[in-house]
Amino acid sequence: MIVSSSQVGLLYDVLGIENPENSLYGRLVSEVRVRKLSRDESADFLERGFTEAGVTVSKHVIEEVVKELDGLTGWLTFFGWSYVNGVRDLEGVVDAASRQEAEEVRRFLTRTRSEKRFKTMLKLVSQRPMRWSELKKALEFDEGIEIDDHNFNALLQRLTKAGLIEKRDEHYTVPDPVLAIAVRKYV
Repeated sequence: MIVSSSQVGLLYDVLGIENPENSLYGRLVSEVRVRKLSRDESADFLERGFTEAGVTVSKHVIEEVVKELDGLTGWLTFFGWSYVNGVRDLEGVVDAASRQEAEEVRRFLTRTRSEKRFKTMLKLVSQRPMRWSELKKALEFDEGIEIDDHNFNALLQRLTKAGLIEKRDEHYTVPDPVLAIAVRKYV
């Protein structure tokens, strides 16, 4: 069985492989993690894919795509597939991808008891990276109440586990540029 997800924390929760009560507990799991590609690797990935598909693409287009999609293999693949199938507008491809991501985020949000808080936190960090204290203050300002540190940390942990935010150098951010666009425009 092959299961794929860009949100590893949610994948583990769904499969229950760390839960002794689950039928998959104790089963052999082989994990393949795909890291973010560098600019050069992203360009090479696209060029090789287009060559295999027999499609000629200008260096300018490749550079634009690499800049916009930030080395995320799934989105690079989605763009390549779209381009090969006649959709040549990067902005249109990113918009379609961000609408798809927005739907995933909405599904996640509606299954939580903290939908409004999560939505606010995502909107805040999709605009710019924020330190823990900045994000907490901004959320408290939005709600007009003080939030307990423990509760705030639990919210951050849930969003991080879901792969919707990550901590980079003391700042929380949305790690996926398409997801950031989705949150800003459609969530």
